[in-house]
Amino acid sequence: MSSETLEIPLPTSNYAVVRSFATTAGRRSAAVPKDQIEKGYFEIRKVQEHFQKKDGKPVFLKGSVVDNVLYRVTVALALVGIGGMGKLFYELSVPKKE
Repeated sequence: MSSETLEIPLPTSNYAVVRSFATTAGRRSAAVPKDQIEKGYFEIRKVQEHFQKKDGKPVFLKGSVVDNVLYRVTVALALVGIGGMGKLFYELSVPKKE
């Protein structure tokens, strides 16, 4: 070891992590030919584009008809629960006449 440089031995498992932070973005983002990219990547990109469209719909309704049905069932059950609570409060606050 020379007096000018200080070498710190890194464990091999951490070396990749350190190297990934030390590498510049320009070197890491090299162009890759389309034939070397997995098909699943393009499918994921298509789904991401579908969900990121600005069509005024909330993201939880953009999936399919099933999403719309589940949303409406959830709202209906919530309204039934709120109605039941209102009925309960009324029955508990107004005494029965005997």
